[in-house]
Amino acid sequence: GVATKEHALEKQFEMISNEWDELDLQVGPLKETYILRATDKILETLEDHIIKAQAMKGSAFVKPFEARISAHEEKLTYVEALLKEWVVFQSLWMYLEPIFSSNDIMQQLPTEGRKFAVVEQMWKGLMQETLERPHLKVIAKDRNLIDLIREGTKRFENIQKGLISYLETKRMSFPRFYFLSNEGLV
Repeated sequence: GVATKEHALEKQFEMISNEWDELDLQVGPLKETYILRATDKILETLEDHIIKAQAMKGSAFVKPFEARISAHEEKLTYVEALLKEWVVFQSLWMYLEPIFSSNDIMQQLPTEGRKFAVVEQMWKGLMQETLERPHLKVIAKDRNLIDLIREGTKRFENIQKGLISYLETKRMSFPRFYFLSNEGLV
């Protein structure tokens, strides 16, 4: 009866919990640092586990494990949000890095160039740490990480705004540049 259903639910929770223990971020080299790879697969797994945890919480036999399941669901939700933020941070770095590795741009936008170098060091440090400790279980314990990543993203966005503003002044000086994309103009 009830004990059998509770046992089945506990086994199901242990199964997703053990699968979670094995989840690692995939990190690959790019230029002089690293980037996340295969984040879609991990996000899909996280989403699947969140749905399973929510379904378990809806069970009539959840009472003995409710706190553990809720804590696990909260951890999964945090890591899902963290990873989504991280992907945005990474895409901004990947967009800005080739631009600011150009000496010409660094001379024309020295302030943005210095700001980029600071945030890039933050990026490289984060990715080096991730390479050394890719376990999501460990990463999930660092609740300040999402704030660090959001701050880096905000700074990259401000650098990007400065770059776009610079490109607009170039377009005003040379109207033919209006036919070029930002990437083409750089």
